[in-house]
Amino acid sequence: MAASTFPQKQKGVWFARDGCTLREFDVTQPGPGEVLVQNVAVASNPKDWKVTRLWYDKLGWEGIEGNDVAGYVAAVGEGVTEFKLGDRVAAFTKMGQPHPKWGGYQQYSTAPAGTTFPLGPSTSFEAAATLPLALATAFIGLYRSLGLPAFTDTAGREKEKVRGTPILVYGASSSVGAYAVQLAKLSGMYVVGVAGGSKEYARSVGADVVVDYRGKTREEVGNAVAEALEGRGPLHYVYNAVATPETNQISVDVLRKDGGKLTHSHEWPESVDVPPNVEHIRTGVWTVHGEDAEFATAMYCAIAPLVESGAFKPNRVRLVPGGLTGVPQGVEMLAREEEVYTVENSSGAGAKLAVKS
Repeated sequence: MAASTFPQKQKGVWFARDGCTLREFDVTQPGPGEVLVQNVAVASNPKDWKVTRLWYDKLGWEGIEGNDVAGYVAAVGEGVTEFKLGDRVAAFTKMGQPHPKWGGYQQYSTAPAGTTFPLGPSTSFEAAATLPLALATAFIGLYRSLGLPAFTDTAGREKEKVRGTPILVYGASSSVGAYAVQLAKLSGMYVVGVAGGSKEYARSVGADVVVDYRGKTREEVGNAVAEALEGRGPLHYVYNAVATPETNQISVDVLRKDGGKLTHSHEWPESVDVPPNVEHIRTGVWTVHGEDAEFATAMYCAIAPLVESGAFKPNRVRLVPGGLTGVPQGVEMLAREEEVYTVENSSGAGAKLAVKS
């Protein structure tokens, strides 16, 4: 449980051009609307290694990376009434901030109260740490970018309009893709997933049909998707959790006949041919700390009890030993796996690396 007195010093992993180093930092009091979390587990995301390996020249940024944390509430800022000292929580901290207080790879992290959510007694910190960023990417993509009604729609009228409507989730066994599959099923949609060696995982989280892309040309993948959709009506929605040029082109191609919307999480490559009847929208998860903050709070609070009951599955976890000293190793492992994923369009079956403090 969190300490009864406010901590003064902590250890954290500083990311810089020449690598990661363990340093000592002051612990910052949470400001208005903020929560200080004593971290038990911190999950790793692809952006964590990309910042270290790719973005320094472009952004000139260094600091404490990581934004998926789970642990105990150590302190709350002014105006925060929904959490108290010792509460079990997970949180999505702010990305790319100059102040180190927002980073995840440290003993204590600050998060907005709106992207902090309570955990039930049966939800492990390791599993909970896989939720914040990837889950937000999934629900912002589905419900904001694609404009689909959220499963929490209490009136039900809008949700009924999409019940049984097909959606394609490309990368259905990836961390984000597995969450997109589950959310789409909660919304009553018919989910066709595309996956490779981890296709059984995509089925286990609810995909109705899974197309195995391995050994298929672009056209053959599109034909397999069309076959999976036979008798289900036209396809108007695609969530591409992979977002390589090839998978974006396939996603556009399957929408070409009837038109529709495609969302993706990376910058759009100019090489992809897009017809006038297809709209592609980039999903920016950072909106949960801006214009979509209220919506994000509602989503996290709705999904947390489903995780506790087992109705919603968090990503599977691979623990990195050594606590904070294992962060450099974990980030390097993630980089190697992501490079294979980009080249082979393979998937880690929704697996997340997690550092246990």
